[in-house]
Amino acid sequence: MLPAMSPSRWPTLCLLAFLCTGNARGQERPNLESPYTRPPDNLDWKPKGLEVEPFRFGVSSDWWGARDSLEDFGIGVGARLIWETSEVYRGGFRKRWTDRWFADAGLVWELGPSIGLTGGKFYVEGYWRDGSLSNTDLGGVQIPSNFEGDNEVGLRELYYQQMFWGELLRIRLGRLDEGKEFQRLEYGMEFLDFTGTRSPSTLDPAAYPYQGEGVEIFIKPEQELQIGIGIEDRNGSPLLAPGWDGDAWLFDVEGRLDWWDEARRGRLYMGYFRHTGGFLDGDGAVRTQNWGWYVGGEKDLYRVETGDGGAHSISLLANFTYGDRWVSSARKHWMFGLRFQGLIPTRTTDSLGILTSYVQRNGKQGWPEDKGEFLVETFYRIDIGGFLFLQPDLQYFHHPGGSSGRSEAWVALLRATLVF
Repeated sequence: MLPAMSPSRWPTLCLLAFLCTGNARGQERPNLESPYTRPPDNLDWKPKGLEVEPFRFGVSSDWWGARDSLEDFGIGVGARLIWETSEVYRGGFRKRWTDRWFADAGLVWELGPSIGLTGGKFYVEGYWRDGSLSNTDLGGVQIPSNFEGDNEVGLRELYYQQMFWGELLRIRLGRLDEGKEFQRLEYGMEFLDFTGTRSPSTLDPAAYPYQGEGVEIFIKPEQELQIGIGIEDRNGSPLLAPGWDGDAWLFDVEGRLDWWDEARRGRLYMGYFRHTGGFLDGDGAVRTQNWGWYVGGEKDLYRVETGDGGAHSISLLANFTYGDRWVSSARKHWMFGLRFQGLIPTRTTDSLGILTSYVQRNGKQGWPEDKGEFLVETFYRIDIGGFLFLQPDLQYFHHPGGSSGRSEAWVALLRATLVF
């Protein structure tokens, strides 16, 4: 494990970064997202040329022109390193500072420029994770860090994508992380708690990354409308009952609207998921499915582009998820958030977020149905030159874990992200 930085230093680091750095100038700013659903191939709001923008002009710059040369052949590569420290300084099971590391690297090869196969794309991404778990000290349903988990090196995605008739039909085939395409909130990815990225009623947050071999089909009859269907193999999933030796599959169906109105983005989605296999209910019996539905969206309430890659904006995001009444440990989940960008005139790529989230525990899993876990999270994300990001974050939990015997807990975090 790499050495941890003294927690007493991070306020000083944040202050120095804020006072001594400006916005990125003369560079294309990386479009970073959370490590859970951030796609290095950047399936973004609008197509913007070769889909490797998050890895352009990181700390390693353009490799003396090599990246531009590779992009002439449709190839984009890049990597990212994240360090995070946190403390449960009130409530929880234990008060201590912990730290964790995360790194990922990806390669995307669009086949049109090199072999003339228009709409074809090959993609591979791997990751490394090491460090302590913040939720071991908290014991919450909504995990404070959206990438923590077992120390491991793994393959997150390996797939081929083909588009037909322009954008009308898109197919992804291979090892897939369904969180990149379904129940996706762009602005939610900046929040550090897991609930900003994925609802705990949809899956077990400890199952990151949530991937398997399968196929996803997307139909886009209009520029704003997308209908997606996903089928993925989930044999070996940690969500399955111990000893389950039958088949396990994940089915997703989602309709999504994306629109732009005077540079203001908007997204609205509604979906259904069904996870087949063996799942334990509260009585220890094995159920053969885990299903639910969700609805959510996000919208720029106000947005003015500044011309330097930044903006002054106010955005709203929300999500509701209903989980299986027999199997899901989180029966219902509500989430609302606000995101502000460029609040300080000279810091137009910095962002601030406020999120509230409530999880109702499932009485069928032995939890009182009138009890739940309430979360409030706030962060400020500092952009240093477009390749380094510092993000102090504070989270408040009421009834952590949905336990009426535990009143409240506070968690402080600091994350540093370096893009190569």
